[in-house]
Amino acid sequence: MILLAIQRQFHAGLLETAAETAKPATSPFERGFGIYRNAYRARLVACLRESYERVWSWIGDDAFDRAAIHHLISHPPRSWTLDDAGVGFADTLAELFPDEPEVAELANLEWQMQLAFKSHDEQPITPERFTDLTNEFGEAEWENMRLRISASAVLQPIATNCAEIWQAIARTEPWTGEIALEKPATILIWRQDLQPQFRVMPPLEADALALALGNATFAAICAASGSPDTVPEIGEMLGRWIVEGLVIGIS
Repeated sequence: MILLAIQRQFHAGLLETAAETAKPATSPFERGFGIYRNAYRARLVACLRESYERVWSWIGDDAFDRAAIHHLISHPPRSWTLDDAGVGFADTLAELFPDEPEVAELANLEWQMQLAFKSHDEQPITPERFTDLTNEFGEAEWENMRLRISASAVLQPIATNCAEIWQAIARTEPWTGEIALEKPATILIWRQDLQPQFRVMPPLEADALALALGNATFAAICAASGSPDTVPEIGEMLGRWIVEGLVIGIS
């Protein structure tokens, strides 16, 4: 048997389903391979537990392990690093828990926070630096100003209280609130200094930051708010983004 065929057979054996692995081993090789396969899967499941600790805590050992093994069989790791074993796990959970949408949203929040943590280093503009850069701005410069937002920043739509659930799990407190939000919302995930952060944003702010991420001018961001009365509020948002380290440059 050529090497490629052996490698393919070995790979197929690792991805066998629970029904296929339930067949009794008939040779020392099959018994040994079964031990290796179980150890291999256990290590990958452990990696997913580390990546998705809040989801693991929320749905419990058995449900998590079943979902993890299903994901690993359906989407085997294709990267050189085990950090990527969790790619797409939130989508798998959305399929497996269609009546519990908070599970997938919680997983997506955890994954995006990890990506934010691993994002490349950036130097945000301090409030003092922003004042210096804009001190000579006239009306035209303010209107045409574009903000460079941190590459770590991601906006995600949510329909559940996944953010509050995440916090409750972190505090080891039982969740007694409502699962579903009254209205769909948007959560922002980003890195401030070396710490991943998240917060649920008001609709006006979420829309404004989405425009900033799309390289819209400050005038376009203000105009999209729909009313001149909201321009001061947009200014307050800009100040908050700078304090939070979201703005890394202007042009």
